[in-house]
Amino acid sequence: MHKVDEEIFRKLKNSTKSGHTKGKIFPHDIDMYLKMSHLCFLLAANLTRFPYPTVNRDESFEEEHHGVKIKDPYHWLEDLESPETQDFVNIQNKLTDEFLDSVPQRTNIRKAYAKSTDHFVNSIPVQSGNRYYFKEHTGIYMRETLTSDPEILFDPLTPNESLGDFTFSENGEILAYSLSKYGSDWKTVHFKGVMTRQNYPDVLNNTKWPDMAWTPDNLGIFYNSYPMIRNQVISCHNKVYYHRLNTMQQEDILIAEFPAQPNWSLSVEVSHCGKYLLVSVFDNFNANAVYIASLVGTPIRKGFQKNLVPLFPSVVDAEYSYISNIDTTFYFMTNKNANNGRLISINVTTVLKPNSEDVKEGIKYDFVITEVIPQRKDKVLEWAHLIKQEYLVVCYLQDVKTTLEMFNITNEKRQTIFPLKTVKITQSSVSNHNSTEFFFRTESFVNPGTVYRCDANTGKFICSVYTQDEIQGLDLENVTVKQVYFRSKDKTTVPMFIVHHKNLVQDGTSPAILTGYGGFKFNSLADFSFRKLFFIQNFGGVFAVANIRGGGEFGKKWHEDGSRFKKQNTFDDFIAAAEYLIARKYTNKSNLAIEGSSNGGLLVAACINQRPELFGAAVIEVGVLDMLRFQKFTGGYVWCADYGCSEDKEDFENLIKFSPLHNIAIPKNNSWEYPAVLVITAENDDRVVPSHSYKYIAQLQHIIGNHNSQTKPLLLRVNINAGHDGKTAEDEMDTLVFLMESMSLDYDKHPQQLRNLGNVHKDHLIVLKLIFTTLLHIVFMNLAINI
Repeated sequence: MHKVDEEIFRKLKNSTKSGHTKGKIFPHDIDMYLKMSHLCFLLAANLTRFPYPTVNRDESFEEEHHGVKIKDPYHWLEDLESPETQDFVNIQNKLTDEFLDSVPQRTNIRKAYAKSTDHFVNSIPVQSGNRYYFKEHTGIYMRETLTSDPEILFDPLTPNESLGDFTFSENGEILAYSLSKYGSDWKTVHFKGVMTRQNYPDVLNNTKWPDMAWTPDNLGIFYNSYPMIRNQVISCHNKVYYHRLNTMQQEDILIAEFPAQPNWSLSVEVSHCGKYLLVSVFDNFNANAVYIASLVGTPIRKGFQKNLVPLFPSVVDAEYSYISNIDTTFYFMTNKNANNGRLISINVTTVLKPNSEDVKEGIKYDFVITEVIPQRKDKVLEWAHLIKQEYLVVCYLQDVKTTLEMFNITNEKRQTIFPLKTVKITQSSVSNHNSTEFFFRTESFVNPGTVYRCDANTGKFICSVYTQDEIQGLDLENVTVKQVYFRSKDKTTVPMFIVHHKNLVQDGTSPAILTGYGGFKFNSLADFSFRKLFFIQNFGGVFAVANIRGGGEFGKKWHEDGSRFKKQNTFDDFIAAAEYLIARKYTNKSNLAIEGSSNGGLLVAACINQRPELFGAAVIEVGVLDMLRFQKFTGGYVWCADYGCSEDKEDFENLIKFSPLHNIAIPKNNSWEYPAVLVITAENDDRVVPSHSYKYIAQLQHIIGNHNSQTKPLLLRVNINAGHDGKTAEDEMDTLVFLMESMSLDYDKHPQQLRNLGNVHKDHLIVLKLIFTTLLHIVFMNLAINI
C-alpha cells in the first residue's frame, strides 16, 4: 500500500477500536477497505515509481577482459556472508513481501492452491532382494510384495534435510543413501541395515552426486567426492574412492583421479554382472571418456588405478552411456557419428589388461565396435534397458513426444511395446537384470502421473497400470493440448506446446505464460504442472512451452545450434514463440508473461533486455545472469562448453553481447518500459550462486527502476534455507499472485468473464485509471480529515 493508504487505514482502525464511529463515513469492514485500498494501489501503479532501496555502487571497481574494461559496481554482493549483503537481502525481501501482502486475494489463492496441491505422488518401485522399495513423501518405503502395505524404512524427519539417491547392496540387506541440508548440492552418504533398522556409524562427506556403486560381496561402495583445502571443500579435483563398511572415510582407497585436469568430473558404476568397474570422465556435459577394470581377482587396494584401461579415451569426442553387458559384451548408447544417437556393443576381452604397467592416458586399444541399433533419422535415442539378457527396451523422443520400443537383441526384431500420446517418461527401472519385470512412470500436461508395470515373460511386453496419481480441484477434462510450429528469425521451424481451456476464444485478451529452457541438451517435455493448470482454470489463462534450440529435443545438432556462438538462436526462437502467441491472438503483449529457471532464467533475462516491449511480466528463477564471471563460482566452469568462457577473447566478445547483467538499458522508445520482473533465488544455491540474482536486480532497479517511464515493479525474492531446486508450493503460488498484480488479472474468473473484461479498449482503461485513482484518493483524503 502507499503511505497515504497506510495512514488512512491506521486512523480507521484506531477509530474503530475507540468506538468513534457515529456520523463517520468509512467502510466498517476492514477487509472491504483493504480491497478498495488495493484497487487504488493497482490503478496508481502505472502513475508512480516504485520505492526501490538505495544500494551502494562501487563505481571504482572494474575488470579488464582482453583490453576492455568492464565495470562491476555490485561486485561486493558476491560476498554472500557479509553483513552488507545480508542487509541487501533483507530489504529486498521486505519490499517484495509488502508488495505481495498488499494483494487481498493472496490469502484465498494460497488456501485454494494448498488444498489442491496436497496429493500423493507415486514413484516407481525398485526391487532389491525379495522386496520392493519406493521413494515417497520425504523418505523410503518398503513392501514385501507389490500389493502389500508399505512400511517406512527411512525418513530424514527433519525439515532441513532432504533425501537424495539411494541404492541397496547386492543381497538387499544394506541401504546406502545420501542427504543434503538446506537445499545444498553438497551431500553426505549414510548406511542403514534393512532388517535390523540399525544405522551404521559410517558417514561419507564432501560429495555432490555420489554414485554409491556396491561391490558384489556387499562389503562396500565406490563413490566420488571432492577434496578439502584449508578446511574448505572445493568443487574441483573430483576423485573416485572405495569405502569399506565400518571403516573411517580417511581410510578409503583411491580408485581414480586425474590431477593434471582439475576440472574433470568423474562418475562410477559396477557392471550389472558385478565383475567390472566403469569410470566415466567428463570435461563438460557434451562428451565423456570411459575406463574399465576387472573386479575379478583384482584386489581393491592402493594403486588400483593402474588396472583402469580406456575403452573410450577422449573427453571431447562423443557421449558414451553404459547400458548393460552379457559376459564380456558391453552395450553403450552413443552419439558418435550419430546426431540422434545409436546403440553399440564391444567385446572388452581385448581391452582388459589386468595389472598392466604400461597403461597410459589416451592409449587406444584395438577392439571392434558393433552397431546394435542404428541411428533413426526421425527419433532421438533417450535411454535403453536390457531385460532378461534378451530384450532391449528403448525410449525414443519423436517430435518432442516419447515412444517405447522393444528389440530382440539377437535378431533386432522390433515391436512397439506401448503407445504414448504427448507424454513424458519421468522414471524407469528394471527389477533385476535376470528378471522379465520392468516399470516406468509417465506424466503429461493433463496427467499428474501413471506408473506402469510390464512383463516380458511371454516374449511380448504386457503392460498394465500399477498406480495412478489423483489430484483434486482441477477440471482436467476441459483442458486442450495442442502442438504448433512457428518460424524463428532465421526461418528454422520450432515446435511449441500450447495448453488452455477448451472454450478459449482466441481474441487476444487472455493472459498467457510462456516458458522455455534451451540449453545443455535438456528436453522441455510434457511436464505436469499444477500451477499452470491452476492458472488456466482460475485466470482463464494460456500456458505454452517452446522447444527452442539449445535443448536436445532433436538431437546433437539442435543442441549445438543453440550453444556458444549460436546462443542467440535460443533467444530468437523464444522471441518468435512470443510473437506467434500474440499474432494468433492467444494473448497480447501486456498479458504475456515469460518464465524460466537456471539456464531458462538466462533466457528470460536476455529476452526482456532485447525486446522489453514484447512482454507484460517476467519471472527469472535462479538464473545465470553474469556471463563474464559464472565460471569462477562452484562448478560453473563446466558450463563453458555451452556458453563459452570470458577468459577466451572470442567467447568474451560473444558473451558480452547477451549477458543479462551487462545489457540492461533504457528502451530506445521512451514510451516503452520493462515488463514487471520477479527475480527468485535461494540463499544456499551452490549451483547458480545467488550473487547472479543480487547483482542483476540491483542493476535493474538502478537503471530501469529509477527511470521516469518505469512503473511496473522490479523485485527480488530470496528463499532462506533453500537451494537450487528448493522451490516450494508457496513460491509457485506467489508467482501467480505477482502475475495477477502486475498484469491486473482477476482471480477465479471463467474464461468468458475474462474475455469480456478484456474487450475494453486500452485507451479507455488508461482514462478510467486516471479518473478512478484521483476519485479514490480524494475520498480517502476526506475520510482522513473527518477522522
